[in-house]
Amino acid sequence: GFRYYEEAFGIMDLTAMQHIAFMQDLKCYDRLRDLAAFAALGADDIRGNGYVVNTLEAAAWSLLTTDAFEAALLKAVNLGEDTDTVAAVAGGLAGLYYGYDAIPEAWLAEASLQRQTLEDPLTGAANRARALVATEHRDLFRRPLVPAELNRFGAIILDPPRAGAEEQVKQLAASAAPVIAYVSCNPASFARDAKTLIEGGYMLDWVQPVGQFRWSTHVELAARFSK
Repeated sequence: GFRYYEEAFGIMDLTAMQHIAFMQDLKCYDRLRDLAAFAALGADDIRGNGYVVNTLEAAAWSLLTTDAFEAALLKAVNLGEDTDTVAAVAGGLAGLYYGYDAIPEAWLAEASLQRQTLEDPLTGAANRARALVATEHRDLFRRPLVPAELNRFGAIILDPPRAGAEEQVKQLAASAAPVIAYVSCNPASFARDAKTLIEGGYMLDWVQPVGQFRWSTHVELAARFSK
């Protein structure tokens, strides 16, 4: 399971010796060096508030203190705070450790059903309206849509990860798209991207916080920009 764990830290230590700034960052992960001691910590010593170090610690702790895929994810969620982010990371770690076959069949069936519920009505509505609907898998950080592509649309919906959509927003700011709907799970990255859009000529029409995670301090927000 953790065969190469200490070796990985050794490689990071060697790298840190060559880059002093990285050495300071690496100290943030000191609690994860001794997995036995880390696993012995109580839930009160673990934070799942979305900060990258805390998120990794919460996900790793949930994996180390359980013995099954389902138990690890439930423990991650029950920590509270930024539950969706922590559970996503914990699920990734648990999937690597236990394998795909360890995912409960009921969870897989529910995920498949939800995907069909979302996709089928959209496809059906598009077909009835004789509208052209297309999908594309694309890395918008390395290859964002450029203004010539964006200008074809009457509205843009943007729902990026916590890091925001810095590269794509730069292209949006230079486009003529009349309306942008921006959904964010991180006020800091949203503020940065909103500044770019406003400097590009957009107006922030409104912004609405959304507290959809009842047992968490995590808050989403939605906003509308127009040009």
